[in-house]
Amino acid sequence: SPAGGATSSMVVQGIEYAIAVARVDVINESLGSNPVPDNQNDPISLANQAAVAAGITVVAASGDAGVSGTVGAPAGDPRIISVGATTSFRLAAQTQRNLPGARGWVSDNISPISSGGVTERAEVIDLVAPGNNGWALCSTDIDMFTGCTNGRGEPSPVHSFGGTSQAAPFAAGAAALVIEAYAATHRGARPSPALIKRILISTATDLNDPADRQGAGLLNSLQAVLAGQSIQDDYGSPTA
Repeated sequence: SPAGGATSSMVVQGIEYAIAVARVDVINESLGSNPVPDNQNDPISLANQAAVAAGITVVAASGDAGVSGTVGAPAGDPRIISVGATTSFRLAAQTQRNLPGARGWVSDNISPISSGGVTERAEVIDLVAPGNNGWALCSTDIDMFTGCTNGRGEPSPVHSFGGTSQAAPFAAGAAALVIEAYAATHRGARPSPALIKRILISTATDLNDPADRQGAGLLNSLQAVLAGQSIQDDYGSPTA
């Protein structure tokens, strides 16, 4: 709706459209709920499982409820890619660069809002991506995009944004890059959602945080693309 809300049935209908009509390669979901128990049989989880069975990679935000056992549905489903958030405090350095004592920035820590912990089915998130104190694109058309203003109330093409809802699209974009890279060296074949997940996880950068907070680590799009180009399988034996 214009207010940003939706029913579960509307989300399921959107996933069905993505599978059957739009025939997308990747679905990003910045949404969630917290059913108890989370048996991964709620309507959205079932729709996601149908998407994965159809060859579509599904990426979901872990949630914005802190690191102690707060991973929401559908992110707890091992069939999809669940993404938490790291800090990207370069924004603070850029906006406070004229303040005394501002010397660079510290980033790539687990965001305190990023949902983590161990799910009821003993799962942890898969990886993390920037999602706290970073920039997001906006629009100067503030009649349509009313939130795209700066501190003076003027139209702004960028704004401060954060949360796992920002981190998940980074991973979805990386998944799309992996699909393109793999197809280029494997006679046009498309990697399966399971292979894409394996590539993103295996190339993530370990931040030396507990696995229930960072999963495999920080998304590394470049290494994921190189891995996608280099994997040797039945579809090709490219040079590493």
